[in-house]
Order: sequence, then C-alpha cells, then structure tokens
Amino acid sequence: MRVLIDGHDSEGKLVLANTQLAAVLVRLGSETHAPEHAGQWT
Repeated sequence: MRVLIDGHDSEGKLVLANTQLAAVLVRLGSETHAPEHAGQWT
C-alpha cells in the first residue's frame, strides 16, 4: 500500500492484530533519508 508522508509517496504495510489495525510500517526512501537508513522499515 502506498503511504503519503511529507509529500513523498512511500511503500507501506498495514499490520493487523486480531483483525484490527495495530501499526503502519513505512519503508524509508533513498531520496529523502540518509543512505544508511534507506530501505529500512519504520
């Protein structure tokens, strides 16, 4: 699922627990984050 953060479209995942939304994870992009953080999930 695409997630819009600070005007940037990023890859995201919804985390469900017992059919309820528990978290939204977003993969950090290389164009907006330091190279050592790019590709990590937050």
